[in-house]
Amino acid sequence: MDPGICNVSSMWELRAEYEMRFQEEDIWANQTDLLTSLLENCSMWFAIHHPNGGNLTNGIIYEDPAYFSYSYRIIGTFFQSIILLVGVLGNAMVVLVVAKTKSMRSPTNCYLVSLAIADCVALIASIPQEIVSYYLVGSQWIWGDVGCALLIFLQNLGINASSLSLTAFTIER
Repeated sequence: MDPGICNVSSMWELRAEYEMRFQEEDIWANQTDLLTSLLENCSMWFAIHHPNGGNLTNGIIYEDPAYFSYSYRIIGTFFQSIILLVGVLGNAMVVLVVAKTKSMRSPTNCYLVSLAIADCVALIASIPQEIVSYYLVGSQWIWGDVGCALLIFLQNLGINASSLSLTAFTIER
């Protein structure tokens, strides 16, 4: 099939011409299969020749969703899992050490515990969603409206609490 025929505007001009010509002769119903075949062939041509695959429907180009490559998913999952694991375990150890050791209970260490908890909240609210997004189609969201609001709130809470803890740390010293 000639790529020039698959121009979106020329397809619809061609359809309009067919409709006008065959409506007058009242044989439009017999030509519907021909037009449908033309549109399907153009859609197949578009899927093969469009840079991102693409899908042509009713003259509108829908690009196939972007997927991460297999190696990117594995490497991203590996490193982000390490960051999550080390971050949560390290911050949990800070909280436990300050809570269990009586001599560590000072105002400065309270700010440190606040910072550790805020970092845990930010890590838990951010990294698992990022890992899940490696395996979803395009920019699909699976957590719903409540999940969206909750994750955004927890991310902002963790970041703001971390910033304020560091500010309090600096002022107190």
